[in-house]
Amino acid sequence: PQIRTLKPPMPNLILILPGAAGHPETPSVLRAPRPGFSRLAEQGEVIRLAPLEGSLPEAAYLGIEGLRMAPGPLTVAAFGVDPPSPSLQFHLSVLSQGSPLNGTLPPEDRQSLIEAIRRLETRRLKLVQGDTFDHGLVLEGDGEVECVSPKGLNDWRTQLPQGDFEKPLRLFIDDSVNLLCELELNRRRTDEGLPPINLLWPWGAGPRLAVPNLGLTHGQVGHVFSSRIRLAGLTRLAGWRHGDRGAFGEGTAIQLKRLLSEAKKHSLAIFLFDSTWTFRREDRLEELDWLLSEIDREFLVPMLEQEQAPAITVLCPGPHGLALRPSPAPTRVPFDERAFEEALASLTIAEAVRGAIGVNS
Repeated sequence: PQIRTLKPPMPNLILILPGAAGHPETPSVLRAPRPGFSRLAEQGEVIRLAPLEGSLPEAAYLGIEGLRMAPGPLTVAAFGVDPPSPSLQFHLSVLSQGSPLNGTLPPEDRQSLIEAIRRLETRRLKLVQGDTFDHGLVLEGDGEVECVSPKGLNDWRTQLPQGDFEKPLRLFIDDSVNLLCELELNRRRTDEGLPPINLLWPWGAGPRLAVPNLGLTHGQVGHVFSSRIRLAGLTRLAGWRHGDRGAFGEGTAIQLKRLLSEAKKHSLAIFLFDSTWTFRREDRLEELDWLLSEIDREFLVPMLEQEQAPAITVLCPGPHGLALRPSPAPTRVPFDERAFEEALASLTIAEAVRGAIGVNS
C-alpha cells in the first residue's frame, strides 16, 4: 500500500502590541509602510477589539474570559512556588524611600539582601525569592487585607496595610526599614550616588484561584514570551510555558533575534510587547514607530519567509483596539486607524486569542 506522509499542522503565532493603534483623529504609527504587516493585511481580516473591562489583562492574553485574581498570587506562581492553603500571597517590592528601584545588584549584594529579608520571616510569613527587586511573600491563613501598590504610594507611613493581618504586616515593614538601613551595601550605594535600599513593601494580596488548564482545553502546550511577572505566573498556573522574562528585553532594546529563534521552535507561541503600550501612554510616538518597524523587519518578515510560515494574528489592544487575523476571505481593509470608519466585526481580546488558537482546528 502507498504510504502517505501527513504534514504537521501549521504553527500559530500571536503578537500582542498594546497601544499600537491610537485614536482615529491622532497621528498614526500603523500607517507607515511595513512589508510584513502589509502582507498580513492583504491576506487577512481586520477586526475591532473591545476594551478590557474589569477582567485580568493577562488572562485575556491567554484566551481566558472573565478571570480576576490579585497580583500577589501570580507573582508567587511566577517564581515557581505553590503555597499552602489557605494563605494570602503578596508581591513584595524592594523600594527606596517608597520609590521603585531599577537595574541589578552585584551577586554579593543580592545575596546580602536576600539574607536580610529572610531574617524577617516568621512561622506564618515566608519569603518567595524572585528577581532583584521583586519577590513574593506568603502569609498562612485566611482573611482579607488591603495594601496600596507602590504606584499609589505617597507616604508609606500613612498608607500601611489594613485588615485581618495588618499587625504582622506592619511589623514586617517597620522592621525592614530598620534592618535594611544597616546593610553595608547601602553605605556603598550612598558613596556611589545610588538610592538606598531601605523598604520592603508587600502589596497585591489575595489567594490563589482556580485557573483552566489550557493544555487540556486546547490539546497543545502554548509557549508565552513577555517581560511581565503576572503573565508568567498565570501561564504556569494554566499549564503552559513562559520564556525567560529577563531575556525578553525592554523599551527599544527588545531581543528580537532571540525571540525569532524561539518563535520558530513552537507550534503555538504568544508574544506580548509591553513597550508599545509604554510608548503610547507616554506619547513617545517616534519610538513606537521605530519599534514597530524593527518588529516587522527583524521578526515578522523572517517568520513569513519560512517555507511553512505560521498563521499569524496581530492584536493591538487598548482604548481603540484593532486586530488582524488570517482569513480565507481577506477584507482589504487597511490595518490602521482608517479601519474604524468601516463596519468591522468586533471581538473581546480573549475571543480573538481563542480564535487564533483554533485557526487550524
